[in-house]
Amino acid sequence: ARGGAPEVVYAFTLDRRQQVNIALETTGSFDGALYLRAGNCEAASAEVACNDDEGDTNHSRVVQALDPGQYFVFVDGFGRGRGSYTLTLNAQDVPSVAEVCQNATPLAANTPVTGQLTAQDFNVFTARCGNNARGGERVYRLEVPQESRLQLHEESDYDGVLYMRRACGDPGTEVDCNDDAEDTQHARINAVVPAGTYYVYSDAYRPGTG
Repeated sequence: ARGGAPEVVYAFTLDRRQQVNIALETTGSFDGALYLRAGNCEAASAEVACNDDEGDTNHSRVVQALDPGQYFVFVDGFGRGRGSYTLTLNAQDVPSVAEVCQNATPLAANTPVTGQLTAQDFNVFTARCGNNARGGERVYRLEVPQESRLQLHEESDYDGVLYMRRACGDPGTEVDCNDDAEDTQHARINAVVPAGTYYVYSDAYRPGTG
């Protein structure tokens, strides 16, 4: 949304931690774009999330867990796009990062686990690959007793994203991330790591899939 299209800005305030689901639907040939800033409307550095196309050029969506505060929603256009649109915002209470991390499911070597992501799962975490992994996720805790080569493989019936961190709530400790291995339904991590506790995230490329 860096072109010459006009934009309209909306503001909302959260008094508690919630997950927002912001949906933009445009009409005709209008290719809309949607982005969100926290606290400072004017600062590009305050951007929290951005989405251009969600499925097609007439739809954009941001799903994000947010702490209390003021936020600004920008309805923009791709290039010089402009036209009519409908904007919808829904919010629901979401657990804290600490709560999710504390309840992470133990993951054991050589023991496959199965699960299912739904549209009701919260998008608490993001990743550096896979469109920032904007879907809901499940978090697993892995204890590595000594330096080891880890091979993590995920097979899903949707476009999944697999990533791993050293500290559950700190995105700066991300060890590795993979979106598509053989195809969009497979993700794979192969890494040599020292002994310690790791967190593995089974996530999705886009919201509402699983």
